[in-house]
Amino acid sequence: MESIEAIYEYAWLVPVLPLVGAAIVGTGLVSYSQTTSTLRRPAAVFTFR
Repeated sequence: MESIEAIYEYAWLVPVLPLVGAAIVGTGLVSYSQTTSTLRRPAAVFTFR
């Protein structure tokens, strides 16, 4: 039973980590808008239309 309690102790990380990652990416995109607009053309090479 000890291992199940340890799993429950860290279970809150499952929904929190993707939210933190999305917030970091979103902040980076807003903060570096000039950089993202510069990288937009090279990134378009990887899109398939």
